[in-house]
Amino acid sequence: NSDWNIKIEKIDTYSQTLQMYNDWMSLETIAKNRELWIQTIESHILKLYDFWKIWLTDILKFSEISKLKEIKNIIIKNRLETDKLQPIKELLPSNINYFDIKIAIALITKEDL
Repeated sequence: NSDWNIKIEKIDTYSQTLQMYNDWMSLETIAKNRELWIQTIESHILKLYDFWKIWLTDILKFSEISKLKEIKNIIIKNRLETDKLQPIKELLPSNINYFDIKIAIALITKEDL
């Protein structure tokens, strides 16, 4: 079944990223070694956090708690949907990037922020 193969490949790509992360590789190094975009590796990290394969302490290494709280406050204050990032980004200072926003949303979703 081709659906099943796609799911196995997806699981495998996450586990490859996890293994490299557990070997203390930076996200940039993982992306380079796997010949993937950094944004792809960032999405793997978020998915691994979502599936409890990496922990809150791990995910917090990729942003600053002050930035994450600022993002959360903007989302709540403006009653923003979290499925579209650009409206959130437009209300934030330029030092906060899209990965910061995605991390904040992941933490909010898991009630860790």
